[in-house]
Amino acid sequence: MESSLFWLFFSFVMVLLGVFPGIAESFASLLGVQSPANLVFLIVIFLFAIKIFLQDQKLARTEANLTHLAQKYAIHRKEETEEQKKKWPQEPEGDS
Repeated sequence: MESSLFWLFFSFVMVLLGVFPGIAESFASLLGVQSPANLVFLIVIFLFAIKIFLQDQKLARTEANLTHLAQKYAIHRKEETEEQKKKWPQEPEGDS
């Protein structure tokens, strides 16, 4: 949901800047940027860098959660196997 809101907002801003180029021109002159197109590129690159950073953080959290879940599952399986061995002990080998 976060990602779709980001892209909707981003698209809206790009359409707004395309329909009303005076907005970009005003901000460019206010910030001392020579060309409004340069300002738009700068803002887009900055937003994408932030988006990539946030996605990377989310991916790292997901990987950590997956590792933790796999470890818990392995422990659970080991405990299950040990319980099964206690319930049904194997016959000693060589007593045929």
